[in-house]
This record gives sequence, C-alpha cells and structure tokens, in this order.
Amino acid sequence: MISDFPIINMKILVPGCGTGQIFDYLNLKQLSDSNLTFTDINKEYLEKLNPKLKKIQKISYKIIVDDIETTKIQEEFDSCILILILEHTEWEKVIKNILNFRVNSFYIIIQKQNKNKQIVISYKDVPKSITKFSTTAKYHLINVSEIKLYFKKEEFNLLKEYGEKVIDNKEMIGLFFSKQ
Repeated sequence: MISDFPIINMKILVPGCGTGQIFDYLNLKQLSDSNLTFTDINKEYLEKLNPKLKKIQKISYKIIVDDIETTKIQEEFDSCILILILEHTEWEKVIKNILNFRVNSFYIIIQKQNKNKQIVISYKDVPKSITKFSTTAKYHLINVSEIKLYFKKEEFNLLKEYGEKVIDNKEMIGLFFSKQ
C-alpha cells in the first residue's frame, strides 16, 4: 500500500502503534523525510517502541501516551496509519477524532475472518493471563462495507483495496482513502 501511495515528507499520525510491530513489515526507507507521531494508551508499549525508532534515519518523530478515543492531541496531520486498531476501539469515534486533525488520507489495515469457519482455542494450553485478557478485551470484527460507507460520507475516495490471506481463515484488508 505504501509503495502505491508513498509517504514522503509528510506529517503522519500512527495511533495505537503498540511496540512498533509495524516495523517488522515495513521498509523504513518508505518513511523517509517524514515527521511521525506515534501514540498508544499503553506507556510500557511506547517505551519498547522508542529504541526501534532511534535506529531509523531521516525521520523525525515524537511519542505520546494518548487514547485516540478521547484524544488530547490538537495538531494537524497529512495522513494517518491505522493498523489493527479499529477492532479494539469504537472505530467511528476514532475516525471522527482523527478527522479533527484535518487528515487528507488514511492507510488502514483491518482483519476479516471467514464467518463460516470459527477458530477454536484450547484454553488448557493458553497462559492464564491470555485467557483472562480474552474475557475482558474489547475486540470486534469490523464490516469493510461499513468503513467504506463511513469514509464516503466524509468525502473520502477509496483509491485501492488490498487483501492478504493469513492463518486461521483470516484475511488482512488494506484500504487507502484520500480526500476528494
């Protein structure tokens, strides 16, 4: 997606960035000369992110502890990268907040699961902390059509949709939206 729609000399928001697992799949040169703002609600994740970012040349960045659902950020950004965050939030509220930053484009990756083939987890082999988290975590699959309709109402064009099958009957969907 970033090869098709390059990020060059842009101001980018990356909310819900976690520990920076984005850099396991992204060619860092694709972010050259950009100014990035990484946010997450979890301060400990951001502490793990910082050493990864220090290795990257030709980008400037800042890291902010922030909950994008109730954000305190008051800046403008050229674009926003949302990777597997909408499933863990009230996604319409998140997008509405980000639109307040006058964003002109969105790189979005969400998860789609085959509804006919549900995944069964054997909890006897899962650590207790994961089992506990799975009962309290706020997670839901998002309908791709709903996202497309929402962005259309906000006068964004879907310029390209991507799909990549992954394990457990899931598919990663990439969507690139740009302001009309």
